[in-house]
Amino acid sequence: MDLSLDRKTVEERLRNFTANNYSSIYGILKNVALAIAALVLTTFLQDRATLVPRFSFWAATIAFLTVTHLTAARGVLLANFRYNWLDFMIPLSMGMVECLLFYILMPNSARPQLWLDWYFLAALHMFLAVILVINRLKLTRVEDFAEDLQPLIIRFTSWLRGDAKGAGICCVITIIIGLVMRLWILPRWPEAEWWQFLCGLCFISVMCVIVATVERQRKQIISFIQNQPMT
Repeated sequence: MDLSLDRKTVEERLRNFTANNYSSIYGILKNVALAIAALVLTTFLQDRATLVPRFSFWAATIAFLTVTHLTAARGVLLANFRYNWLDFMIPLSMGMVECLLFYILMPNSARPQLWLDWYFLAALHMFLAVILVINRLKLTRVEDFAEDLQPLIIRFTSWLRGDAKGAGICCVITIIIGLVMRLWILPRWPEAEWWQFLCGLCFISVMCVIVATVERQRKQIISFIQNQPMT
């Protein structure tokens, strides 16, 4: 039995390396984050006064995980062989931030308002998403794909640019909201702490729109491959 590695096998591994990397990293990190999410959820009854706003932030973080999972799933469909260290470090960093987004929501008797710094972790998560998308844009080159796929790749890169722009805008808005809450509103009106759930609902609504958009784009990829016109 000949077990020597041939060129064709190595080429196949190189072709699939980027997609496999993202699939494995996201698979592991999402499992860890969801385990922390379940643990954190069991602690909310320790502070019934803020249970509703904490839960809305918890649900918003679940929405973040959903968006990162679906955008990665869309991306691996058209990932080329090009890869650099950011393709590992950024998803890893985003996974760590996702864990912290849940962990910070645990009631903390020593720092009872620590959970309100969730805004800044959310902004960091969005900033990392911008870096990740820009990196993939730089590594996605039309010439790496067969000629019949190139129109799809041009459309795909336009989606990526939209992703980066949207995540960047959301990042700035989230930082502003966090600063206004922490430095102006909450010091003057402490009761506004409970109304944070409205902000959580806003984040969830935005994430739902993104999920619908990404799912529509995934269907357009399927439609293109099936030689149907893209809508």
